[in-house]
Amino acid sequence: MNQPRPRAKRFLGMTANQLILLGGILVFLCCVLAGGMGLLNLLVGTVYAPVMSSIDLPTPPASPTAAPTLPPTGTPAPTEIPYEALIPPDWKQFTLPEAPGMEFWLPGTYKTLSGKEKDNSSPAPLYGPNVDDMKMLMVLVDSKESMLLLYTNAFVSVVPMRGDFDETMDVVFGALLRRGRPVEQREIEVSGLPAQKLVIDINFNGVNAGIVVYTFQRGGELWQFGFITPYNELFARMEEFDAAARTFRLRPVTPTPTITPTVPPPTNTRLP
Repeated sequence: MNQPRPRAKRFLGMTANQLILLGGILVFLCCVLAGGMGLLNLLVGTVYAPVMSSIDLPTPPASPTAAPTLPPTGTPAPTEIPYEALIPPDWKQFTLPEAPGMEFWLPGTYKTLSGKEKDNSSPAPLYGPNVDDMKMLMVLVDSKESMLLLYTNAFVSVVPMRGDFDETMDVVFGALLRRGRPVEQREIEVSGLPAQKLVIDINFNGVNAGIVVYTFQRGGELWQFGFITPYNELFARMEEFDAAARTFRLRPVTPTPTITPTVPPPTNTRLP
């Protein structure tokens, strides 16, 4: 009687030979997949390598170079204009012995007035009784007649200070401004000193006139250099008045040294 053959051992329902065959198939499939992935990577690298190499990458900006430090330069001093360059041609010089150091220039048609002519042409009455101590140093007239048969006058005056500059201006020009109409007021420079230019429209001796005054302080006195002209000629002659004010100056007066005679010392030599 035939005995039954022993059954081979099974794992997961498969025999050992079946498991070995299945493992070989799995190993083969893994090799195929690994080889395929390697081949695919090689093909991709070959295709895209030229494209990547042709791309221009941005160049990083160069680090800024510090500018050289320059030494500080001072503001150039304004060039001083020589006094002679301020004098227009064909003008003449005016001075006064009673005011040593004073000098200004006007067109050659001006002349100095004195006596009754000076008093009649003086603008002092326009300033009112509060300025009765004003000293009218000079009154001049332009001998060239205007279309209205009137003349243009120039004047130089001084008055003692009443406090500071602004307080003195209020007192000196108070009555004049009440009688007239201020047209212009601004700060300027006369004879190297801070000054004010004041233009007033006023009725003078029955005629509408324009008064231009250049005012500055020197020591304890308020100086005025001014002009009175027919109002219809005021602005036509303004450039001439400003040019005259630029020539007005007060130079320092150097006192003359006193000469003391030298007496020789006595000698004790006995006479024969």
